[in-house]
Amino acid sequence: MKWFGKEPRAAAISFELEAIANCSVHPKFLDEAVVSAAKVDDMYLNFSDHLHDFVDAVEEKLAADGCLDASFVRSEWAQHVGRLPKDFVPIRIAQIHFQRLVNVLATS
Repeated sequence: MKWFGKEPRAAAISFELEAIANCSVHPKFLDEAVVSAAKVDDMYLNFSDHLHDFVDAVEEKLAADGCLDASFVRSEWAQHVGRLPKDFVPIRIAQIHFQRLVNVLATS
């Protein structure tokens, strides 16, 4: 995500997207033995998959257009993450970084 640029706005966008992605380990990095040994539940795997779909969609839009707007990011969040349980701690952490991302986009 370092290719977004070095200006303050680009750095803030990059930081928040990376923070959102870091709220979970993507299931593609977990093999069955790890999932079983760590007792990873379906809620976490579902959350992780949806969260990374959101990050991928936003990064693809930014790479394609070179810009983002808050309405696009909100729409993608609602589509990918909006229906997940709000009482799940990692989703609450990701939500804070999502709101920071929207704030960066809204102030530009």
